[in-house]
Amino acid sequence: MKNTRLSVLALLVVALVLGLAPAASAADEPRLPDFVGGSTDAPGVEVRIERSTTGQTDGPFETAATTTTDASGRYRVTLAEGLYRATFNAQPNGSAESRLRGSATYRSDSWSGGEPYFSVRPDYRGGPWSQELETTYLPSRTGRLKGQITSICQDARPHGRSEVYAADDADPARAGSFAFYDATGYDVTGFEEPTKVLVRADGYLPSWVGGDDFASATPFTLPTTGATPTADTQGPDVTLEPAFEDGVTSTVRGTVVNRSYDGVSGLEVRLYRSVTDTPEGPWVLEATRTSGSGRGAGSFTAPVPQGLYRATVNEIPDGSPASRTYLPRAWRHWSAPKLQGTGVEDATNICVNRGTVELGAQTVEPAGGTFAGRVTDRRGEALSWVEVALYADDATDGDPIRTTRTDGFGRWEMPAISGAAKLRFTPGKTYVNGQQLVVHRTAWSGGASDADSAQTVSAERGSTTSVDVRLLDAPLVVQKNPTVPPRPLAGSRVTANPGYSTVSAATQRYQWQRYDGRRWTTISGATRRAYHPTASDVGHQLRVQVTHVPPRSYEGVAPVTVASRGSSTIVRTKAHVRASAKVKGSRSFDVSARITLGGTPRPTGTAYVQWIALRPKGDYLYPSGKTYERRVRYSRGALRTTLRTPRSGYWAYAVIVPGTKTVIEHYDDHYVRLR
Repeated sequence: MKNTRLSVLALLVVALVLGLAPAASAADEPRLPDFVGGSTDAPGVEVRIERSTTGQTDGPFETAATTTTDASGRYRVTLAEGLYRATFNAQPNGSAESRLRGSATYRSDSWSGGEPYFSVRPDYRGGPWSQELETTYLPSRTGRLKGQITSICQDARPHGRSEVYAADDADPARAGSFAFYDATGYDVTGFEEPTKVLVRADGYLPSWVGGDDFASATPFTLPTTGATPTADTQGPDVTLEPAFEDGVTSTVRGTVVNRSYDGVSGLEVRLYRSVTDTPEGPWVLEATRTSGSGRGAGSFTAPVPQGLYRATVNEIPDGSPASRTYLPRAWRHWSAPKLQGTGVEDATNICVNRGTVELGAQTVEPAGGTFAGRVTDRRGEALSWVEVALYADDATDGDPIRTTRTDGFGRWEMPAISGAAKLRFTPGKTYVNGQQLVVHRTAWSGGASDADSAQTVSAERGSTTSVDVRLLDAPLVVQKNPTVPPRPLAGSRVTANPGYSTVSAATQRYQWQRYDGRRWTTISGATRRAYHPTASDVGHQLRVQVTHVPPRSYEGVAPVTVASRGSSTIVRTKAHVRASAKVKGSRSFDVSARITLGGTPRPTGTAYVQWIALRPKGDYLYPSGKTYERRVRYSRGALRTTLRTPRSGYWAYAVIVPGTKTVIEHYDDHYVRLR
């Protein structure tokens, strides 16, 4: 028995010791490593990460990880917690970028410097995290070599790249590459040893700088001072030769625009091809296209065989409205010297040497003079935002040749066409009571109402013809009907909302009406915006008629009468309730009320009585639990009922006359206390 007790005691001691031993915490467990990444402007260079063995900035440091940047210059390593520093391209690995770039040390701010260290710390939960370092930019080992790119093509701003080679190594795998976009020249850095440059551009044959091939290309020794470039070197110009493929069709696209850069539709575009694919020609017509309309106004697309082309616009006018509107024009690239030529000999070269060739936009000049004028209403007030549309003299309607709009003073101006024309004036929308409405009529030149009777006008090139017009007022239109507040109370003031019409200066006349069950009858004397319903209106529908009367200056515009719409408007009375309570027992109390209705003395009807328990909290009482309700009939304005409660305490009560606006007086008597 004694041995048994000792064994039990020993077990208890062991359990106690085990229970008191601290459990292994998450902090004592080895933590997962962190991912650290960043970027440089150099692909394929070595990244060396070193860790401080003491956690201090003065080291010593030991190598923790090495990696190589990918094709986009990014890198990523796995690191434990600690203080680190990073170097880039400290030991060139033989790649082209490592030979073109110097070494660099990571800085926390690549622009202003910053600290040459970074820390790896756990996240707030103690787990691993991913950290992105500031971008590091590596310096060039040499100065820059620059030169111009030229071509027989009008778009001598090709897309491509410049490749740099060691003068004794023609292997493209060991060449550096510098991309360029929409360029007029090449701009590269080189190796510390002599460097040669090859320019490649989309749609052109490769061209060596200073020679016809690698062997004859000029080797450039660019100045260096350690890893810091010192100066730029000017290289020779490179002339790119277009690469045309026989039997291959490409697409030519362009847009014809006017001086306002709006697309011009209906003009013929002619594409001529050089038989010899040289600027000397001869030139033969290859394709014709007409500039489009609608959403693609002014644009055209033409599939043609690859080769050297030139283009003209409206070279041979065909008498259409568009051809009468604009002068013939040779297609010239925007970068070429300005020249108002009309034939193929005045156009610039177009190299169709790739899938799609974008010509951009060609501006055409107006063939006629200028139309100008002012648009007003019948009262002489300027009308802004009126659309002025130009049509040929034989047009009846449809798409105009061009349009413009009047300014804030009603003035407008647009280029004319050669010969006679018609003008249409379409009013814009005017803000009336916050809404945009059309308040004037459309007119044609000469004040005509349609194109057939419009007066023709003309303006010779270099001259201006004045065309003024007055727009008639449109018929008055009620944009919003009048309204009456729902369920107005007898004896109260009811104010109508008159709505609004397209004539903001119109005045309103009012007439209130009552519905007697068969028809609407006029209420004598009720001719103001506000009306006071009486006891005789109780139970009837009520509406108001509003007549919008334009001022006398709106000649020919008739008044318009409209009535309020919507669901029937019921005129009800206003209820006044005065309630009180008297304790009857520990779980009941009597509620009494006097009820009056406007227009109906000592009424009889049904009311609702509600009661709910109140729970004290501090100095206040709060509703608690279920709300009880009872329907009680009152007679000759008097109501009395006994309410029973499930327990004693504070109880709130209310007397409500349904379907009316209710007022309960004596606020401090709206609850009782049952003891």
